[in-house]
Amino acid sequence: MLRDPRGVVASYRDWRNQGGFDLESDPDHVPVLEDEHRRTRSSYHPVIITLLWKAALRAARSAVENFGPDRVRIVRYEEICNAPDETFNGICEWIGSGERVDVSKLTVQNSSYESYERKGGVKTGAATRWKTKLTPREIALIEYTSGSMLTAAGYEPMRPAVSRLRLVADLASAGPVLVRATLANASRSGNLPRYILRRARLAFG
Repeated sequence: MLRDPRGVVASYRDWRNQGGFDLESDPDHVPVLEDEHRRTRSSYHPVIITLLWKAALRAARSAVENFGPDRVRIVRYEEICNAPDETFNGICEWIGSGERVDVSKLTVQNSSYESYERKGGVKTGAATRWKTKLTPREIALIEYTSGSMLTAAGYEPMRPAVSRLRLVADLASAGPVLVRATLANASRSGNLPRYILRRARLAFG
């Protein structure tokens, strides 16, 4: 899945449980959600999330190169929002399924902004919601960090007017958060030094 990094950052920053879990019959899931909320809060910084976006995009492109477009397909989030029926059923055809998807009956779950809906369908405005959620300062930081990969992925920069001093200060503030995020995700990464090295190679090319 490829998504505008500004949308990725906004969604990560604002994530919270919006329902859809049967917590009465599965009370053990409550602390899991609480831990996940704490982890995402500890890991959040626009620079860090944008670097993860760059790493994921490089990994996806590498997978296409290594295994071919018949085995790996990159789908744009924006295509799902703007043309849900065509995109979903195109995926079905690609995997060789004759089944058609009724997009209007898809479940809305784990959204950062939309409450759980059993048959809520695709929220078409989700693709550009970041424009009203992020500040110009956040947008400038994401665009600077993503660099040429933003336009190479097909996204148009907004280039908001932000002073270089603020941009440098925001970049510097990512350092302590990176340490905190590494510690918060240590239990999920297995061999931590190898995980960090692999992520860094993908993020910085």
